[in-house]
Amino acid sequence: MAPSPNHNSVGPRTLDDVAQGHDPVRRKGALEYLWRLVHPVVVGLIALVLLATATGMLQGYAALARETIIDRQMQDFGIFYRSTRQYIAGQSLYANPGVSAGSGFRNLNLPHLHLGLLGFAWLSPGWALAIWCAGSAFALGDATRRTWRATRLRLPWLGALALPVYVLGWAPTAATVLTGQVGVLLMWPVALAWLASRRGSWRSAGAWIGLAASVKPFLLLALPYFAVRRRWDALGYTLLVLITTFVVGATVFGLDEYRRWIWQLPDIRWGGHYMNASLLGVTDRWLGRGTYYKVVLRAPDWVIPAGLLGSCLVCVVTFARVRPSSQGAATADREWSSWLLASLLMSPLGWVYYLWIALLPVTLVVAEARPWSRRSPRDGLLIVGLGSLLWSGSMSTWGQPSAWATITTASMYVWALLSFWSWTIREQTQANAASRATAAD
Repeated sequence: MAPSPNHNSVGPRTLDDVAQGHDPVRRKGALEYLWRLVHPVVVGLIALVLLATATGMLQGYAALARETIIDRQMQDFGIFYRSTRQYIAGQSLYANPGVSAGSGFRNLNLPHLHLGLLGFAWLSPGWALAIWCAGSAFALGDATRRTWRATRLRLPWLGALALPVYVLGWAPTAATVLTGQVGVLLMWPVALAWLASRRGSWRSAGAWIGLAASVKPFLLLALPYFAVRRRWDALGYTLLVLITTFVVGATVFGLDEYRRWIWQLPDIRWGGHYMNASLLGVTDRWLGRGTYYKVVLRAPDWVIPAGLLGSCLVCVVTFARVRPSSQGAATADREWSSWLLASLLMSPLGWVYYLWIALLPVTLVVAEARPWSRRSPRDGLLIVGLGSLLWSGSMSTWGQPSAWATITTASMYVWALLSFWSWTIREQTQANAASRATAAD
């Protein structure tokens, strides 16, 4: 039987509804019409708030940058710069004059990192820092441009405005301005490696990630990833680049500099700092000597075993989701997001400013999942991660001295990293299940 003229999706209407003005169809149409009227105003107000917020944050970062340059002597970049000048003057890269053992103001970078800094040693501190910042800006811009061209990522214009404002406000930006660290520069070779794997250029992927891993060894997690994927060509190129950088570094600086780098590693006593988002960092914070915060349980002998146990679990869960038979760009996006986040969780010093390396693949996975248009409980993990990375350093001392404050306010970046990693693992699990179901059909 054909539907009656009064049939509609909101249910049947009675004559009393119409007579009393309770017609659901008319009410729905009125609400839609009202929303069309106010929608441009609401969107415009949100855009103005975002722009005002960005302006305020930029002003705050300008003040923080002045403090870093003048009061903190360029913080971490200053350490790289002065160490390289020491070497040019005939001293060791790791002489650390005037710096006590256990101090956080020590040069922990491998000798061959300073190959790229030799030219800076002949520049004034101001010019050296300016070029360093320009290089970081280029790395961020070029990696973003290449990602956009390769993926054709599309966001609503309001989302496209909200994303850079969020990136301005998230913790890695503040940490980078405070320290002048290498995280943004490292983002560039990691992005090139990831994009190469998306298009099946595994040798290029191995070479680029080898370059990045030679600077920051926690990225050596790429080696088991390539092994699980059975990409022996990528693994081989990674090892080739690693060996080459070591040989060049040893030729220029000498093997003694590598020995001095190893000898100072036991002096690291600042693993419990709030910026350390790794599992070893959180076990140091909760079980260690209480350098920064009140410990949850004083058991320093358990710091390393507990951290290693957690890292092993993260490693097993991450690679258990890798399917060598699964191919495609979306698979690469999810796998690289997962193992990059896992590498930070497993690193002894997974500083929050290294989160830049995972920004682009994670952003693409979120855009592909479109959590704003679905109702899934696992997206709560994403909300926790996004919110926790808006935590500022000054808030890490809230509630101290208190063990509960150490677990919560002082460890927000660990919870953020765990939440993002867990969310990407869940996305990968769902994709694997859907792939198996399709294959079964």
